[in-house]
Amino acid sequence: VPCYPFAALPTPEVAIVALDSARFGEEPFETAGKLGSAQLQACRELVREHVKEGRAVLLALHHHVLLPRERVRSDALVTRTPLADADQVVRLVSDLPVAGVLAG
Repeated sequence: VPCYPFAALPTPEVAIVALDSARFGEEPFETAGKLGSAQLQACRELVREHVKEGRAVLLALHHHVLLPRERVRSDALVTRTPLADADQVVRLVSDLPVAGVLAG
């Protein structure tokens, strides 16, 4: 039984949906993160459930979804280990009322 995603409720008004993007290969500092379709679909369902209950929803994951332009050159390691399905996270956030994404 997968344990991610799961929701933590730090207050009655806020849900933090934790995602596992740390899919390490043999070289953890050179392996891209990945959420996968099953985890993303479960995330969508959790977001909908908590929004319906009136909570602001934050997503939390290890890998950056987007890097600010000013950091790309200085974060060579991060640019080598992107989130493979970052486009799906961006789509999720654009489709649903997610209050914010915590990454890094």
